[in-house]
Amino acid sequence: MKRLYWSLFFIAALLVDGVFIFMHDDGLRVFSKPLLTLLLIGMVLNNTPHFTTRLKVLLLAALAASWVGDVLLLRSSEGYFIAGIAAFLLAQIAYAIAFIQLRQQKGLRFRPLMLVPVATYYVCLITLLYEHLGALRLPVLAYGAVISLMLAMALQLVRLKNRRSAGLLFGGALLFVASDSVLALTRFYWKETSTAHSLLIIGTYGVAQLLLSLGLLNHITPPRAPRKSAEALRQELLN
Repeated sequence: MKRLYWSLFFIAALLVDGVFIFMHDDGLRVFSKPLLTLLLIGMVLNNTPHFTTRLKVLLLAALAASWVGDVLLLRSSEGYFIAGIAAFLLAQIAYAIAFIQLRQQKGLRFRPLMLVPVATYYVCLITLLYEHLGALRLPVLAYGAVISLMLAMALQLVRLKNRRSAGLLFGGALLFVASDSVLALTRFYWKETSTAHSLLIIGTYGVAQLLLSLGLLNHITPPRAPRKSAEALRQELLN
């Protein structure tokens, strides 16, 4: 139930941020947008209070880097935009590593063929944007490659036995790519951002982060305590 309550708080905060976008109140968004990832960090810590695993560290790292990116992208200058891309690039790397580790833990064989649809989408999007990227061409190309890698690693997890978790992770990764694709198109191709675009970007981004957090939480388990010998158990009973 704890996850449900945190998820509801997050959705409420996401709706509030959407209202501020509709109101064109960037002053209030300074508080509402950074709150989103802070709530997810709180959810992870609250649901895993007494133990640490590599997956938990990677998830928290991804959320923390995303929080930094959210704060930086609230500024409109090009320098802050590049710094925001760098922060989110680190978040995508953390997610990709988490997916790779999860695949290895579950014994899922890597299937190179699954890279084809993701690579095709990346090439098509970059081809469309390439002439419009200007001085930001290299950062955008690098970020696009890394988030595509993240999506490709999530696609490898669709064969998880936990179907709910597989759906959460792939759905979250797909929505993350959709959000950043719309952001890239509005900034570089259409060169204008409407209220509808902004709502679509934050909506898909917020739901993506929630799904990824819930999907990985399904696999963050406490470390197993060493099994005690029969003699040790007997001694405990005697004491």
